[in-house]
Amino acid sequence: MNFTQFAESHGLIIRHLVANGKWQRVPTADHPHKKNGAYAYDGERGAVQNWAYDTEPSFYRENAANVDYAKTKAIAKKVVEDKAQLNLAAAKKAGFMLHNATLDNHDYLIRKGFEDMKGYVYENKLLVPMRINNALVGLQTIDINGDKKFIYGQQTSMATHTIGNKGINILCEGYATGLSVFKAVRMCAIDCEVHICFSAGNMLKVSKTLKQGLTIADNDKSLTGLKVAEQIGWDYWISKTEGNDFNDESKSKSYFKLSQELKKMLIKLL
Repeated sequence: MNFTQFAESHGLIIRHLVANGKWQRVPTADHPHKKNGAYAYDGERGAVQNWAYDTEPSFYRENAANVDYAKTKAIAKKVVEDKAQLNLAAAKKAGFMLHNATLDNHDYLIRKGFEDMKGYVYENKLLVPMRINNALVGLQTIDINGDKKFIYGQQTSMATHTIGNKGINILCEGYATGLSVFKAVRMCAIDCEVHICFSAGNMLKVSKTLKQGLTIADNDKSLTGLKVAEQIGWDYWISKTEGNDFNDESKSKSYFKLSQELKKMLIKLL
């Protein structure tokens, strides 16, 4: 398997391979009109990441049978050390941005149906804090067009943004989805903690640390959300419409109707 084939197996679309060892942003099979994937390749070694479900890169090396294991071990150690430094720098940057943010309305929240809600806004970007064990590790930034990014070098694996502080655990991918789910569950008069995981793959990891709850899956074209929900093994809600998430459904259904759909599953967990 060559590198392009390896990348394709992870959903990346590489039309013109660049082998300079630097990260390149590319479309993916599930998001062909956005650069939702990334790869780095130096002609021999490479890494790929699909932001839809990968929380960490997947690595590739040609001629694996001729690997110098001592050298590989040294390189791996350096990678770990460098990553720790990047994680620390990203966490500090996240703290600085949050400290200097203002609570304000944002076009993204307005489009998602939360006209009166204020969020952390810094340089016209909505900030979504990401934490591990209550420690800030980074941010998801969302611009006025809805484009989302993480702080360079931050830890994303196991990082969540949680809404609510007690009750049934609910997992979902996106921020707007989490806000909509929390709003619907509050209409049921049921306590919950909504854990926004930022990717389907991270939902699977986070689920292993929590008491059984409910999964909210995005009905994406690749069916990644559905597959992960089935892997988690909890009851799950998913839209019947391809391409829709829970927030999308709130635009075509009333929140009351959505709340009743969730209530049927939640009462079994009380």
